[in-house]
Amino acid sequence: MSLTILTGLPGAGKSARLIEMVNAATRAGRPVLTFACSEAPVLFVNKNYRVLRLLGCRQQGLTCALNHFVTTAECAAVLEQTSPGTLVAFDEAHYFGSEIAPYWTHASRRGLDVVLVQISPAQQLQLKNSDAVETALTMNCQRCQRAAATGYLVLRGLSAETPFKWWPGDAATVSLCAECETEMMKAGRLEIVERLEGQAPYPGEKTIYQPVEIEECKDWRVLRPDSLLRTQLMAKIIAERDVRGNRVADNVTYLDVGCNTGYFCHFARHELGFTAEGVDVVAPDIAVAQLLDTFVRKENNNFIAADAYDYLRDTQERKFDVTSAFAVFQWLMIQTSVERGVQCLEWLFAKTKQICFLEMGYTAEEQYKGKLPVTIDRAWVWNLMEQKGGFAEIRMLDAKQHGLMFGSRDIFVGIKAPLPPITIARSVTEPAKPETPDDLVSFRCNICGKTSPMRIEKLDRESRSCTACGSTLRWRSVIHALSMELFGESLALPDFPVRKNIAGIGMTDWDGYAVPLAEKFNYTNTYYHQEPHLDITAIPAELEHTLDFIITSDVFEHVPPPISVAFENLRLLLKPGGFVVFTVPYDKAEATREHFPELHEWKIVEQDTVLVLHNRTRDGRAQSFDHLVFHGGLGSTLEMRTFSEVGIIAECKKAGLGKIKICGGNFPACGIHWKYKQSLPIVIRAA
Repeated sequence: MSLTILTGLPGAGKSARLIEMVNAATRAGRPVLTFACSEAPVLFVNKNYRVLRLLGCRQQGLTCALNHFVTTAECAAVLEQTSPGTLVAFDEAHYFGSEIAPYWTHASRRGLDVVLVQISPAQQLQLKNSDAVETALTMNCQRCQRAAATGYLVLRGLSAETPFKWWPGDAATVSLCAECETEMMKAGRLEIVERLEGQAPYPGEKTIYQPVEIEECKDWRVLRPDSLLRTQLMAKIIAERDVRGNRVADNVTYLDVGCNTGYFCHFARHELGFTAEGVDVVAPDIAVAQLLDTFVRKENNNFIAADAYDYLRDTQERKFDVTSAFAVFQWLMIQTSVERGVQCLEWLFAKTKQICFLEMGYTAEEQYKGKLPVTIDRAWVWNLMEQKGGFAEIRMLDAKQHGLMFGSRDIFVGIKAPLPPITIARSVTEPAKPETPDDLVSFRCNICGKTSPMRIEKLDRESRSCTACGSTLRWRSVIHALSMELFGESLALPDFPVRKNIAGIGMTDWDGYAVPLAEKFNYTNTYYHQEPHLDITAIPAELEHTLDFIITSDVFEHVPPPISVAFENLRLLLKPGGFVVFTVPYDKAEATREHFPELHEWKIVEQDTVLVLHNRTRDGRAQSFDHLVFHGGLGSTLEMRTFSEVGIIAECKKAGLGKIKICGGNFPACGIHWKYKQSLPIVIRAA
């Protein structure tokens, strides 16, 4: 029937108009359904939406029922079942994914009246060929009450003593004319500078802890000048892991514990579009963060003055896609106890849905000597994250290699398994998908032969999920693939027959399976940096065509280019019909991305506390690369490339390797349950 879009500045009456339309239709006996997006963090924490199921507005007492507080996919399913003649109304419609837009169009063409409050640009693009009618609501400036409002400020959480406060109540979004907005912004910036100059621990000095992006502070001393570098490192990893996926950007969440004046929340909101929340125990820092958010950044981030322990304890039900804590918890340990600090870390890890960035001050640093009651160093942090974090992967960004402050403040990155993409059914008549397995599974580890209980969500590629030997999903999958290729069935390693006539090698294999393999076969675990030595780019002639199998697990991403040589040497090492059990991290990109494609004569040197790769190409050109990525826990294995599945297959074919099999099947009996379809084991056979 119709598709109406209500637009206008905050306070123009969009929600009030929608509620009036809903209530009028209800009084007339017409069927009505109202919707809001449960995927939006801003709406989810609002009690009116989540608990009371009410839509409200600024007009006192004007409300209506919220019938559906749902995800984008759930909303689409409900719309498909809604009868013609119904009024369907969407408050804050921009929080729904853009894939909902065709459903709005289809609903209006089926005879529904669709009313949308504030759509997103992506939704607007989807609706460009629809019959949508926009109704723009206007208003006067809420400050001077004379000129037309042209912009707005979110005046939220500012203290009552703010000298230029004039708005009623504790929180408000006010729409302003250009002149009033300019005056307010100027007054706000002056207030920010005055507060920063008067703050401890350097009152009267032009010193700040984090950068503040206003002209008045551009020449001030910044105590953490590596703040920009840290955001760049974070952005790279967030992009690599595709944290947003196919979700609306501001439905992705970020939490910074120990946020100071909000620099990292500003990065998450301004650069990534995430909904950001910052927490700090220092109330004056939070006040400045709120002032910056109102009068400079205009991002509507949420800042909370609270002790980290109290905040994390009281908000355990809330999860965030990305979290960070930079040099926070060692101070809490000094002021309270180690146990409280560790508890905070466990709560932070549990709040993290995708990536946690953690920096800890080490006991060896001058300011902590004799103060910390526990020795905190790299190994301490790594082990805690490994034991308590539930991470699929842990990385350490070396402070010296990456030019981070003090040269010792490493950043640890805990990465959990990727979230599945949000899917939206084409039709509610499609058959239902089968239910997922029970959360708790029991499996017999095919490496140690012991039985382990484990929750499905813990069965990630790099998580130590066997409670007996600590094997990961990747390692168990390697042994499963090896057993299937050798014996045609999936045996646990203790049940392998002894076959000393079968020759194989590993390339820096995990000792947990390398030692028993050496007992079962004529198998040697080789290393690049120690004996028994093997360089896959320069194999000894006497090894050619001698091997029945090779295991290379997460090695080839570190082999210097050209990677084609390594694949060709795999073929040369194998007997006819021999095979490789091969794993590397890979994605679904169109091609493998080489980080240093012209690498020839190269070395890594420390330059101004940063590790830099210097290369001279075959034709004599000099190249330098910084921001190097190293894997291998506390080691220093340089990442040379990011593989794609297509690129791996192409290299195998180019090297003359025959049958290629990607092993993505699930075998719950031995603890193999893949939740995503990349970085899977691959079996490659020689012709």
